[in-house]
Amino acid sequence: MPKNRAAAFIRPILRDARGVSAIEFALIAPVLILLYCGMAELSSALMAARKTDHAISTVGDLVAQTPATPALPTPTINPSLMANNFQAAVDIMAPYPSTSGSSSTPILLLRATSLVMQADNSIQAIWSCTPSGQNGLTPMAKNTVVVPKTGATTPGGVTISSLLTNPGDSVIMSEGQYAFTSPVSYFIPNALNFSNTFYLKPRQGASIAYATTGSGASCNG
Repeated sequence: MPKNRAAAFIRPILRDARGVSAIEFALIAPVLILLYCGMAELSSALMAARKTDHAISTVGDLVAQTPATPALPTPTINPSLMANNFQAAVDIMAPYPSTSGSSSTPILLLRATSLVMQADNSIQAIWSCTPSGQNGLTPMAKNTVVVPKTGATTPGGVTISSLLTNPGDSVIMSEGQYAFTSPVSYFIPNALNFSNTFYLKPRQGASIAYATTGSGASCNG
């Protein structure tokens, strides 16, 4: 009889389905939350990578579009114009920060360089600029040999023949790096470094000259 009474007491409990949904939710919810957070972090990282490419290419594109003026018949860049071009890249990265928190250390590194083919078919840097106060990616020294001879490749693995073919030909090399840090930092605990290099031909003229007037960018030229 005691065993029968125990069975009679337990049987209704086993049949009671109330609360099953709550138990299932408690088991599944942590997994779903983890998946959601992981997808959010991954999406943010992919968006930062796309913005980095867009920012770098825009700098080169703006330099390549430098116009000629009556005062300067040859398209000419200067530190003030370069500072504006670099600021455009910072604006493109928004809402992603271009500096690291309160330290104001740049995490968006940019460099624009004018490359010109020489008589010996080497490619040299004629001028090079970076944002003021930037470390880790400094302006190339004037006359730096970037590509030593025909058939060699430029930074980024681009073959010289696809860029420049005759002495005097010029191209703008726009380089950049971005250190992405996830605000959640659970699935992506460490910074991801995105980088790219773009090459753009000057729109007006064989090459873009450099003038030292103005300020706001660090340049060699």
